[in-house]
Amino acid sequence: GNTLDNNVINCGSTSALLQTGQNAGAKIHSASWGAGYSPDGRANIYGSFDMSIDSYIHKNDDFLFVGAAGNSGDADGDNTMNSIGSPALNKNGIAVGASQSSGDDLLKEGMLGKDYLASFSSRGPTADGRTKPDVVAPGFYIKSAKARHPFIDFQRGRCDSSDGVLFMAGTSMATPVVSGTAALVRQYFEEGYYPSGKPNQMDIMRNPSAALVKAVLLNGAQYLKAVQQSDMKNTPISPYDNNQNFGRIDLIESLPLDRKNTIKALVEDRKVISDMESQSLIVHIDKQSTGCKSSEFSATLVWTDPPSMVGCEKCLINDLDLFIQKNGNQNRLHPNGHIDRRDTDNNAERIRIDAEDGDQLVVTVDAHDLSTETQKYALVMTGCIGEVDKVTLSPTISPAPTAADESQYPNESSGSNTGAIVGAVVGGIAGFCALICLLAFCRNKRDEREPVVTAEGGDAEETEGSDYVALSQDETPSDPQEGGASDEQGELT
Repeated sequence: GNTLDNNVINCGSTSALLQTGQNAGAKIHSASWGAGYSPDGRANIYGSFDMSIDSYIHKNDDFLFVGAAGNSGDADGDNTMNSIGSPALNKNGIAVGASQSSGDDLLKEGMLGKDYLASFSSRGPTADGRTKPDVVAPGFYIKSAKARHPFIDFQRGRCDSSDGVLFMAGTSMATPVVSGTAALVRQYFEEGYYPSGKPNQMDIMRNPSAALVKAVLLNGAQYLKAVQQSDMKNTPISPYDNNQNFGRIDLIESLPLDRKNTIKALVEDRKVISDMESQSLIVHIDKQSTGCKSSEFSATLVWTDPPSMVGCEKCLINDLDLFIQKNGNQNRLHPNGHIDRRDTDNNAERIRIDAEDGDQLVVTVDAHDLSTETQKYALVMTGCIGEVDKVTLSPTISPAPTAADESQYPNESSGSNTGAIVGAVVGGIAGFCALICLLAFCRNKRDEREPVVTAEGGDAEETEGSDYVALSQDETPSDPQEGGASDEQGELT
């Protein structure tokens, strides 16, 4: 078993684990750990970790949890659906799948690059029908720093001439890519880059919400083309499906940046909406005055939903809706690929449409069904945005669901789902006093199936060693294209 003697500390609760980062000034928790694939579906059910993460973010709305989806996308043959596991089943964080990388990081002959999903990337949906993962990022392969094994001549953290960096593959590698990008988004707002794309002290946003950061990343994500399977054949995927969902993150398509792009952005953060209320903006598309060249308009709505009960069959508590009406047409354009209906399952919604100079778009957020009197949300829009007018629409009336009672949430002990914390980045707020769990690489490990390749190149060298994420590991990562599914339920992702 894992003990303090081999550098493992079992964390008493998820809130204590996350609060440790908060106390150190962190706003983002990057988690390359979680439960493995379970053919009986048990790992795919909203669990205590997911509930606790949602509860923590609901109480600390500037704190973002970014978690690996897992590497079980081919555990039961090509495109193993419902293979994503806890804690990537939470609603308020970001669950990250893996795409292939590009350039020198494509180590296998025949790999097609960043627009193709890695075959091992775990798939949704969740047991209650929510679409997962949220986004994908390059993770097949990634070259990064390598530390020596902690039990080899006790030279932990030291490198020699052959141990400087290594290649690895997995959603564990994709997750810190998203976490680092989320940190840049926070920095963008905190240093006053919005809305001009240049730093301006007068435009500083001192504490953007996690929902806003998430909305920016989802809004700019780009669709993948296909899944390249382990036999190098391609199978088709679609936008908003349970392979890629919103797609691969792309920061240059997400926010205006001076001399780098011409898009304009409009964001609203912590906007309060009441039950049965509708809030709308009329967006005028203006390419001529703005100098914008984009042919698309994208709008993304994200809200921090109250936590649900463990095992919920429908986990969404507060149901907001996003829709767009174009050029006076009363027909509604719905989010997340739905043609003629609203999304009733997810707390992130995006609409992306073609937009020409002179178009008028009515963008509406509707509080369709709340269990609370109000709900805060973040709304991000990008495109050739000119003048914007506010209007009021008549409300939608519907019965409210029953929310989970947060006072009943248990502090779950470290059991089969206890994982490893992999760093947190950027910022700081005062938090509540809690048990401080020291930086730990906790018990349950997810099978990465990664090859280890030194910086000096050559063929992938499979070794008996660590994946250099958890100090206590003594298992060999293998090639995700060649290894089998793991029997462990809490392996490193």
